[in-house]
Amino acid sequence: MVGERGLKYAIADSIIYVTLAILALLCLAPFINVVAMSVSSRLAVSAGSVTLWPIGFHLENYNYLLGEKQFLRSFILSVVRVLGGVTANLAVIVITAYPLSRDRIYMPGRTAFKMIMLFGMLFSGGLIPYYLAMRNLHLLNNFLVLIIPGALNGSFAHLQRRTG
Repeated sequence: MVGERGLKYAIADSIIYVTLAILALLCLAPFINVVAMSVSSRLAVSAGSVTLWPIGFHLENYNYLLGEKQFLRSFILSVVRVLGGVTANLAVIVITAYPLSRDRIYMPGRTAFKMIMLFGMLFSGGLIPYYLAMRNLHLLNNFLVLIIPGALNGSFAHLQRRTG
């Protein structure tokens, strides 16, 4: 089937793939630069001579970072937040999406519920209603405020408008 397309399609595909590969490398360049600066000497970084390859390779920055209690605490908190958030998000989305996707299941108000969720995803209530919702749910200064609002954005936007 590939042979049927002809030479001009193969050339066009090659140009597209090369262009996409160059764009991908351009997107990765800032990350490579940050890693190169993190393992370079302080003098080379201050002079601005570090680009994509480290100068004066050392791991002192990482030794200092891993020795800090605050960094390890923040890292563990981030990991727990990601794992908890992804788990909550997947659970709520599966529980919500399955009945909404099945037209054979009798569910009165399905269209209205879909519209409320769509409206909540497109338009938010703003920062003050969001704060009021979190305060009314007693989530201020609580770790769950990092997980629960992201579980299902559409339904939480509806909650924000109701409590605000």
